[in-house]
Amino acid sequence: MLTCPFSRPAIGDTVCFLTLEGIGGPERIGQITIVSIAASDIDFPVNRSAGGVVSRTGPIIGGQRGEVAITGNYPNPFAERTRIVFRVPIAEPVRMTLRTIQGRLIRAWSVDAVAGENSYELTILPAEAASGMYILELRSLAGTAYHSVRIQP
Repeated sequence: MLTCPFSRPAIGDTVCFLTLEGIGGPERIGQITIVSIAASDIDFPVNRSAGGVVSRTGPIIGGQRGEVAITGNYPNPFAERTRIVFRVPIAEPVRMTLRTIQGRLIRAWSVDAVAGENSYELTILPAEAASGMYILELRSLAGTAYHSVRIQP
């Protein structure tokens, strides 16, 4: 469980977003050290972190390459337009959603994907979404993938 001791409910929701990379292949256990915490567009350095051990509970996917993945978006952060790159194992229509960190739906759409790498140009108008962090979800018959995106003026 991840907690944010600096949370102030009166100001708004506080979310800790943690991305782990590097526990792939046959390894199931790795080390984590927190260097900084980003909140409200401010990067707070962490003076002391005892670190810890993290354990992957999912399947072994070798090199972090699952069958379904959002491999990135460029640029990120973006103002109005970004290119989303994703991978699926078979040609199929996939469903994408963009949500706020709190879960509010910004937009949902379908894309006809081919097996392998795909890309999609996403345009978000300023009236649709404010500056901040969002979660992009891709659902296919083979699975679901998530990716964080940041909108910035």
